[in-house]
Amino acid sequence: SMHVKLNTNGSRVGPEIARSLVETGLGEVQISLYSANEFRHDLMRRCRGLWKLATHAVRCFGQMKARFPRFGNHVQTLLSRENLHELPDLIELCLSLGADSLAITYLEGDFSGEHLPSVRDIETFRALTLPAATEVCRQLVEPMRSRAISVINSLFSSNILVPTDWAMG
Repeated sequence: SMHVKLNTNGSRVGPEIARSLVETGLGEVQISLYSANEFRHDLMRRCRGLWKLATHAVRCFGQMKARFPRFGNHVQTLLSRENLHELPDLIELCLSLGADSLAITYLEGDFSGEHLPSVRDIETFRALTLPAATEVCRQLVEPMRSRAISVINSLFSSNILVPTDWAMG
């Protein structure tokens, strides 16, 4: 059998399209959502109004879970200087919209360094943001709780790279 996954910004997904895609065999969706803040997301994506469309799409696919419990409704984000501090809010938003998971990636290809977090940003993220994100993840059920906390606490880990290397992308 074939497993079909759709990566999207969610801009064209409403209830009818979500239902049609899932009914015809879509196995999972991954919607890009870069911020819990509408203005910041739209600025990062360079498209006004995209946050409303993306969050609506996540909610629409989340409503498919009752009829299609194996369907995967996922959100994808990337960490940059602009959104590092709001990871706990983004996790909360994803949970409230009915997402099954949040894939977190690091910003790549910012050769000018304009959006890469600085060493100070990374140190603040590890000291303040990660504990808050960990607390949000404590509301999850096992085994998801343990996995989420483990992944969250590995972000920008100095066991992998020193902060200066992370800050260089």
